[in-house]
Amino acid sequence: MKIAVVGCNGFGKVHLNVLQRVKGIEYYVFSREETKAKECMKEFNANGYFTDYDKILQSDVDVIDLLVSHDMHYTMGVQALRSGKHLMVEKPIAKSVEEGEKLIKTAKEMNKKF
Repeated sequence: MKIAVVGCNGFGKVHLNVLQRVKGIEYYVFSREETKAKECMKEFNANGYFTDYDKILQSDVDVIDLLVSHDMHYTMGVQALRSGKHLMVEKPIAKSVEEGEKLIKTAKEMNKKF
């Protein structure tokens, strides 16, 4: 399994600390700033890094672990699901109940775990 952790701060670091201990997976980090992405990759012994979200969507990553501000969960989450990725997000899952329901509906339509 390949996981892309989108967000190298806050809970992203919490998730990366755990992923370091899981055997048999590959995990990658994302930051828009290349220097930060490289630092995060080295700090958490990740398999690689991304600086462009579209590149993650086009990659062979199985799961996107979205650790960004909740106001971005809907937009980035729908993109992830529609690109064929499974999706994890922290709470709140979206800005509104409607957005949350649309994320759930998209996951079901795409037959992806959310």
